[in-house]
Amino acid sequence: MTKLSITPPDTPAPMGPYSPAVEANGFVFLSGQVALDGQGNLVGLTTAEQTRAALDNMRALVGAAG
Repeated sequence: MTKLSITPPDTPAPMGPYSPAVEANGFVFLSGQVALDGQGNLVGLTTAEQTRAALDNMRALVGAAG
């Protein structure tokens, strides 16, 4: 099985010893995402804004996976 770690530069760095996303056998697995920007700053003040930021991070990870 081939596994590829995915860590795009415009997403927050992981807070632990894991990859934000891994592609394996045609599947993409994402770790939990939070409302941080690429520099590690909290994005948004409301639940809706922070949810959007986390979803944007997921979109970037999936996009980087192709």
